[in-house]
Amino acid sequence: MVEHTQEVEAKITNILAQITQYEAVGRSFAVTGNEAALAPYENMKDEMDQQMADLRSLVSDNPEQIKRCDELKPLVERKISIISDAVKRMRSKSLTAMDAIRAVDQSLQTVNGIIEITDPMIQAENALLTKRRLESENKTNLSIFAALCTGSLGILSLALAGIVILRQLNARAAAEAKTARVREDLEAILDNAPMSVVLKDTDGRYLLVNRSYAETMGMSKHELLGRTVMDLFPENEAREVHARDMQVASENRLIAAEQHTTLRNGVRKVYLSMRFPVHDENGNVSQLCSIGVDITERQQINKCRLCNILREKGISIQQAQSRSVNHIYMAPHDFSKSAFIVYFDVLSE
Repeated sequence: MVEHTQEVEAKITNILAQITQYEAVGRSFAVTGNEAALAPYENMKDEMDQQMADLRSLVSDNPEQIKRCDELKPLVERKISIISDAVKRMRSKSLTAMDAIRAVDQSLQTVNGIIEITDPMIQAENALLTKRRLESENKTNLSIFAALCTGSLGILSLALAGIVILRQLNARAAAEAKTARVREDLEAILDNAPMSVVLKDTDGRYLLVNRSYAETMGMSKHELLGRTVMDLFPENEAREVHARDMQVASENRLIAAEQHTTLRNGVRKVYLSMRFPVHDENGNVSQLCSIGVDITERQQINKCRLCNILREKGISIQQAQSRSVNHIYMAPHDFSKSAFIVYFDVLSE
């Protein structure tokens, strides 16, 4: 029974992790145009269909869980479809990078719907596990009591009851070991992701960081836990980051923006940062997650290409900056088009 509950939780966690990873890779592709990162997700729809089928099979003995599973399936399909469609249109050059990111971000309501279903599923499995444990413990206690009252057979019966308890403990240990393996797999996914991933509490203290972020900061993951941005960045930048985190918490929504960062070694970096809230079982914001993609090199390439284009057209950078356009962005696939989009603030650096 313990193992079954752990299997259900592990399957749900794996589904959520794959969706989150696919979304992050989709955003990364919109910025970098890196096809290699998309390779593992070419058959994402078929793989997710199988994952959902496996989950439904695991809860097939519980009508309420089956109902939740059937409600979850179309939301997962919609989320995968939105990301896949954005990637497809990016490849065909019918969608700019920023429009692709916006399309993915607009599916946040779908993500909330998925969480609203998966959280009760996990809670129901844990409640069922607790109930079964109590029933099992009561039966075991009655067996032990009966054994002690049966005279000459008491010792033998007590030994048999001990064997039952030992088997239950072994099953629990095996389930906990399996959960540990799932956690290790999830940590491996985060540590091999081509972007920085950070989880904070609502006061801004680091609860989890992946290897990419730790290496960027020049510290171990353990050293970063419990710290805040005030411990790591110049005061003005730290206050800006903290303000954005608090905006995510107060407005309870995803916010995507560029972030200019000075690392501890003095190196300047530019990240495309996606921040979003994480909710507890009551729907309240309990944690804040941010995913950052390093676009420093891409912006330098865009700057050089734009300068060459402006030079060819006889337009100075000052003339370009004086126009009434706040931001222009050059998508990886848009270099051959007449309308170039590049952030003007890059030119002023």
